Amino acid sequence: MKRDEDYLTPRQVSELLMASPASVRSWAVKGLLQAIKTVGGHRRFVKRDVEAFARERGISLSTKSSSLKFTKEKRSIPVIRNDRRVIRNDRRVIRDDRRQD
Repeated sequence: MKRDEDYLTPRQVSELLMASPASVRSWAVKGLLQAIKTVGGHRRFVKRDVEAFARERGISLSTKSSSLKFTKEKRSIPVIRNDRRVIRNDRRVIRDDRRQD
């Protein structure tokens, strides 16, 4: 994930597009709406990709979204090798780092 991009959670996307979270998930699974998976397996959507998706389909974006605070994803782990001990340690470090925020 790039640090300078705005990322949205599935809930934020569903509020922005005035669609159900199930529809957002379905669009992501079908590849219609590009999603990025975090280390924890959660989907994040790049704001400009969501805007392009809406524009291509003539969907008006909601301006009433209460939780539309963009998240800046700032953590990433380069996987150097498939070593369970290294991966487990990296996850622990990220988890501890998140608790400090």
